[in-house]
Parts: sequence; structure tokens; C-alpha cells
Amino acid sequence: MIAAEEILAQARALDLAFDAVVCPTGSALTHAGILVGLRALGETAPVHGICVRRDAGSQETRVRKVASELAAMIERPEAFDANDVWAFDGVLAGGYGRLNDAVRETIALAARREGLLLDPVYTGKTMAGLIDHVRSGVIPKGSRVLFIHTGGLPAIFAYGDQLGSWLSDVPWDRRKNP
Repeated sequence: MIAAEEILAQARALDLAFDAVVCPTGSALTHAGILVGLRALGETAPVHGICVRRDAGSQETRVRKVASELAAMIERPEAFDANDVWAFDGVLAGGYGRLNDAVRETIALAARREGLLLDPVYTGKTMAGLIDHVRSGVIPKGSRVLFIHTGGLPAIFAYGDQLGSWLSDVPWDRRKNP
């Protein structure tokens, strides 16, 4: 609830609105918390969970359970509708911590274009899912999307050898590559 309040307060302060929210979904806590918190505060934008651990059907069941419990805990059962739970496993790569080409390409793209480091376990998969959703039209091009970046910087070190080869052509020092 506190995260949702902060998100909406910052959006109001900056006169921003968003059409969709994209977040990782693994334990289901972030996904359920953002969903219930936003709904409790009146925000109706869809919340898309990108699977990082299990298939979409299993994950949706898990998110529904956690979200229902959370809504009851804050005494706002109306803040949760089971039909609001969306999970996508199209970039899952065979399980938790496993990598695939979509995630590799996304990590390299974010580093090259934005100087944004994404980890292969959570944020890389989540951004890959966002890109897939835009390419497939699930999220229309031009939409204003709130991407929930959950951190993950320490995980980068566990994948150092792979990431190094993926990002070897990224121009990190702009003085050498104007």
C-alpha cells in the first residue's frame, strides 16, 4: 500500500499518468501488493506481471491468493478482483534464473540505449516481457507504462561472464566513442 501511495503521489506531483504497469512476478508479493494498493487508491491501469519463476497459470493462482489475503488484511476486499490478475510467461526461459535470447537482447538493448543495467533474473525478464507486450499489441504502442524496477544489481555479478560477452560492444566510455 505504501509503495502504491508513493507511486501515485509522485505521478501527481509530476503531472504524469500511466496506461499500464509492468512488474516482475515471482513470490507474488510485489505483483499482488502493487495491484491491491493501486486498486485501493482508485487506480485502474492494468498491472501486468512478468513471470520470473513459474508458468503463467500457476503464477496467476498464486497472485490471486496473495492479493485476496492482502485485500482482507487491509480491510479492503473490494480492492481486489481476480479478473485483474495477468501474468505472462513468454520470456520465462525454462525457469528461475535461466536465460534466453529475449532476455539477453533486452539487457543489451537497455544498456546500449539507456545506460540501464538490468539483471537476468528479474528486471531483464520483466523488461523483455514489456517489450513483447508492446510488439504483440497487448500494450499498445505509445502507451505510458510504469515499469517497476525491483533492483537486482547483485545478481549481475552472478552472471558476469555471460553479461560481459553480451555487452562487450556497448560504448561505456562516451569520450572514446562519441
